[in-house]
Amino acid sequence: MPNNNSVDPNSDTSTPNSSGITRIRFSDMANKSSMVIFNTGKITIGTDQYDNSDYRLFVKDGIKTEKIKVELASTGGWADYVFNDKYHLMPLKEVENFISENKHLPNMPSAEKIVEDGGFELKEMNIKLLEKIEELTLYIIEQDKRIGILETKLQGN
Repeated sequence: MPNNNSVDPNSDTSTPNSSGITRIRFSDMANKSSMVIFNTGKITIGTDQYDNSDYRLFVKDGIKTEKIKVELASTGGWADYVFNDKYHLMPLKEVENFISENKHLPNMPSAEKIVEDGGFELKEMNIKLLEKIEELTLYIIEQDKRIGILETKLQGN
């Protein structure tokens, strides 16, 4: 890449390529890209190769942070729907059969699907995991009621 407008000795800006993309590239002493800011609004860290149009930021080799906040567009996007009276809680025998046949929980992606999709969306996975926790809570409440009935029957005999 030509060093048109030098930012520092190891960094540069580029003129638009055939797609109209311009970038500012920060490099280390070995001319390896450490961060690239594109005029498309995309940023890469640790690489200058990024072909996914669905995301604005790509960090090679991971991110370490103290906080991540995932925003919901509405309250309807959270798993509280499990507690709605109209929610169909799958009978445990059906859950068992599903697991036996598919080797993963219902309404959860398989490991193969996650690999095929190139990963998973954190927000969507958190919602699915919360859905499973809320379903487990309902199963426990149901079992607790049944245990209470059985204990009452035992005490009556």
